[in-house]
Amino acid sequence: CAFVGNSELEAALERITMGLSASPLQDSAKKRLIAYHEIGHALVAAHTPHADPVDKVTLLPRSGGVGGFTRFFPDEEVIDSGLVSKAYLRARLVMALGGRAAEMVVFGPGEITQGASGDLQMVSHLAREMVTRFGFSSLGPVALEGGDQEVFLGRDLMQTRPSYAESTGKAIDACVRQLAIQALNEAIALLEPRREVMDRLVEALIAEETLSSSRFHDLAGLEGPMNRSVLAQRPAAT
Repeated sequence: CAFVGNSELEAALERITMGLSASPLQDSAKKRLIAYHEIGHALVAAHTPHADPVDKVTLLPRSGGVGGFTRFFPDEEVIDSGLVSKAYLRARLVMALGGRAAEMVVFGPGEITQGASGDLQMVSHLAREMVTRFGFSSLGPVALEGGDQEVFLGRDLMQTRPSYAESTGKAIDACVRQLAIQALNEAIALLEPRREVMDRLVEALIAEETLSSSRFHDLAGLEGPMNRSVLAQRPAAT
């Protein structure tokens, strides 16, 4: 019988989650843009405490319209505990905006693309949950919405639509926007002084099309994810 190893399991997982493999990109300009976008995610994550470590960066497109992607090692402590810290969620916001930040640093604010649309949707959703469900904002330790998106504060139990005051809704929107802007600015601040490293990683990604975790960290001049002191010193999520 055929032996199923890690490579076969990895290929099956990516086929399920990302779609079938598609033909490699031929457009060199598009390929370079996607490379900067993905390296932006990876490099920001590698320099953000509490962020999940980089597992793989690839330019190989998928049938679902994914032109490339960056995969991360999940934080097993967080998964096993079922508890997520504010620091961990903020790190998710920063690394999610690493692609948009790279486009801004390299090509300028006027040349950013819609390639970050999926990232922006994820950031908006996560930031809103931080504000309305987890009490991780200046609005304080209150739960304004539940997992079913119903509102607890100021909501009649018979209603299913949010009924908080308009001023509260505006305050929520302002807090969500503030979290997103802060995360983007943090990602830009991490990438700007590392432009040379980013360029080196992009050239390698274009040439090789896929960078493993060890290859990425070697090129970036960083210790591997299992040896990073920030991971060793990370406390359990509370």
